[in-house]
Amino acid sequence: PATTGFDICVYHLAGDECTTAVTANDGGNAFTTVGTPAASDVTSCATGDVFDTWFTYTATCTGTLVISTCDDADFNTSLGVYDACGGTELACNDDATSCSGSTSEVTLSAAVNDVLLIRVSGAGGATGSGNVNITCYPAVLYSQATGDSGDPVWDRVPVGTPGPEAFSRYTSLVIQNGHVITQDLATVEANSFTVESGGSYDMNGANALELEGDLTVDGTFDPSSGIVRLNGSSLQNIAGAATVDVYDLELDNAAGALVLADSVHVYRTLDLLSGDFDANGNEVVLMSDASGTARLGPVDPSASYTGFLRQQRYIPAGVTNWRLLSSPVSPLQLYQWREDFYTAGFPGSHWPTFDQPVGSNILWPSIRTYDETNTGTALTAGLVGPTDI
Repeated sequence: PATTGFDICVYHLAGDECTTAVTANDGGNAFTTVGTPAASDVTSCATGDVFDTWFTYTATCTGTLVISTCDDADFNTSLGVYDACGGTELACNDDATSCSGSTSEVTLSAAVNDVLLIRVSGAGGATGSGNVNITCYPAVLYSQATGDSGDPVWDRVPVGTPGPEAFSRYTSLVIQNGHVITQDLATVEANSFTVESGGSYDMNGANALELEGDLTVDGTFDPSSGIVRLNGSSLQNIAGAATVDVYDLELDNAAGALVLADSVHVYRTLDLLSGDFDANGNEVVLMSDASGTARLGPVDPSASYTGFLRQQRYIPAGVTNWRLLSSPVSPLQLYQWREDFYTAGFPGSHWPTFDQPVGSNILWPSIRTYDETNTGTALTAGLVGPTDI
């Protein structure tokens, strides 16, 4: 019988093997695993993910890499990152908790020009299409000139070329000597935040500064009417050579916060949502002036405060008169008030024998509480002085 010859063409889809990985860039990188041949399941975090596609990526910064299909794929993805074909697995994720549709996200450290291999596959043999989104967040951004926070005044080295940058919880910010930065964004996210000596930062209204790391103020920090949120996952320090002024200060970090600065002044509210706020033997003051008095907000059951907390009470200038005072926390003693203003007319006060009329030996206490059960008609009825401090 006659024989017929056939030419058989065998080809590989680009990216269906590690050795044919497609180049990926920062931003979105489209992919599909539909029609790719089955391969070995090499990821540690998912099973049955035999249909895959590969990317090669060169890191554009030294800092934190976020590689994600989060909410941007139509099937159950898994992600693996490797240092070479057949090399070490650096990161792996099947279903990210913050993503829908069983999509994935990995976070890992990288140095500029690191070459990584990224494998996108479908858990349990799933296939589909989507985008691999890659963002490289630099470890630190340094101010290069005076300007607004959203202006192109940043670079990734202390002495560099001013340019635009995106802020994130992975990137620390440093305001350098001689630069004045004014916040023009509703929210600025950062890892650690530092104002160097000679530098200045103005929160410029009711804006938010959300930190994963430490707050260090060696220069000038104007809180305006903004809020500083400490919402990291490890212990966060409030430090600096200068007094750290804040308007609203919120702690929402189970690992807590530690005061290293000599003094922290709060001008409106200290909110403790989770974690221990440790004054660490330093001065934390709830400030009071003609415009208002700061307060300690409700303390969540998962939060606490350790150390001394000073509460100021503003008294307008003028004639001597009675003032209504109270304490926002307990238990406190009158002795704490004795540390702040002159007392008289009772044992333990500055002038315990102060009497009225003079020479009558009738003590005239300068601090009194009101006894509502006293039915006397005199103006002083029910006003009772302390027996001791």
